[in-house]
Amino acid sequence: MQQLMHSFAGHTAPPEILAAIRRGDIASFCLFSGINIDHPAQLRALCDSLHRAAQEDGHPPLLLGIDQEGGQLVAITSGATELPGNMALGATRSPALAEQAGRVLGRELRAMGSNLNFAPALDVNINPANPALGIRSFGADPALVPNWALP
Repeated sequence: MQQLMHSFAGHTAPPEILAAIRRGDIASFCLFSGINIDHPAQLRALCDSLHRAAQEDGHPPLLLGIDQEGGQLVAITSGATELPGNMALGATRSPALAEQAGRVLGRELRAMGSNLNFAPALDVNINPANPALGIRSFGADPALVPNWALP
């Protein structure tokens, strides 16, 4: 089965995962809280080992993705800056504040070895019966939501 992003269980990469990276068979991963992530230093060591496996055989840098939105959806729950969620940022009507929060998230993830964040979610909260979205959205106005998330 072809996969665009791979995942595995564990705080360290299994030998077969590292071998697949060295062969060039895997170029991206989705890392999960509780499954791959314990704390920032452990995540950095994991990301370094994955990047090193690619680099050793001359492959391009891997994409290492994490869902670190801020607010209620964070993969790194200990040792990272706690930031307001998207709805709180959207309520400020300040694209500059949303940009600052995004920069903090990006810098911290980069320092931990990740180079892809699955955030911000640009969903517009137009269906109050959608519990999966809720406060993860910047708001309910489709004309404003992209402005808060993409300064």
